[in-house]
Amino acid sequence: MQIAGLEHEMLDLALRMPEDLEEAYSKYAAVSFPEKSGYQNPSKIVVMGLGGSAIGGLILSDYAYDRLSAPIIVTREFLAPNFLDDHTLVVAVSYSGNTEETLRSLKSALKLTDSIVTITSDGFLEKTAKKYSLPTYVLPSGRPPRTALPQMMIALLWILEKSGLYKFPIEEAKEAISLLKELRKHYVANPEPLIELASKISESLPLVYSYWPYRYVGYRFKTQLNENAKIHAFWTPLPEANHNEIMGWEGKLQANYHPVIIRDEQEEDYLKYRIEYLKNLLRSRGISYSEIFTKGRARLAKMFSTIFTLDLVSVILALKLGVDPLPVSTISGLKSYLSTRIDPKEYSEI
Repeated sequence: MQIAGLEHEMLDLALRMPEDLEEAYSKYAAVSFPEKSGYQNPSKIVVMGLGGSAIGGLILSDYAYDRLSAPIIVTREFLAPNFLDDHTLVVAVSYSGNTEETLRSLKSALKLTDSIVTITSDGFLEKTAKKYSLPTYVLPSGRPPRTALPQMMIALLWILEKSGLYKFPIEEAKEAISLLKELRKHYVANPEPLIELASKISESLPLVYSYWPYRYVGYRFKTQLNENAKIHAFWTPLPEANHNEIMGWEGKLQANYHPVIIRDEQEEDYLKYRIEYLKNLLRSRGISYSEIFTKGRARLAKMFSTIFTLDLVSVILALKLGVDPLPVSTISGLKSYLSTRIDPKEYSEI
């Protein structure tokens, strides 16, 4: 499928997000959990993952922030936190199944709890899940991890239901799927807003601002710009940026910045006033900015409509810059470098 005359495999993957959500819902409904403490009504959920395998947990933590009595904690480290216990549900996520940090964390987690679920497509994580008979959500293989966010998010929402913490939001999911299909049709026919934002970012250093429950939707955009367009981008959540980052606008500007502010038209006044101040501050320094408003009624649709839109912007930007959005050569180079210095048995033999 083309947008503005552009064609690419990554564009196709971004555009099929509604089908990915739809298929994952049916596929993952069948995964069952053991009837024991930790799996049932856990006191907390710890999601372990890195990069594209962590983003689902981060977005889920925003989605569920005011809806669960149990916290969702995302760790992106080599070691599991010491507070894991028999009442903790651990979710180990690695698209490839071979992420060193996640496998090391899992190895240490198994010493503290056996209530563990895995989300993966293959690799050592899948082998470990089979060895310990851990419930597993199998991701589609052969694609960049960052494009599997829909499947990861649906799997995580099912985990909330199977653990007895939160009923799967089927009506929200249906709205999100329907809205993304409408947006896809709209953007194919009217790509100008996507191209305009991509053009503004192409000539600047993007600074992404977002507030709860879209904090990590903003972070997702930052990382998509990194991985797809191969450019630097920075993200700070609001209101935190108001307590430190805004001071940077007093001094000498170090680059040609272009802030992107993610907003909800139903935002609270206390957020609106802070953003008004930020916008006035930017105008006083001659800084242009863009605002992206969420679409949809329920939270899940608002989140995914924005993710869908900004994912497309990142791919269009890459193609306009003459960059292949698919490979992540520098990340692959790091993994190759580490493979000559670290024995995989250190973390793969669990």
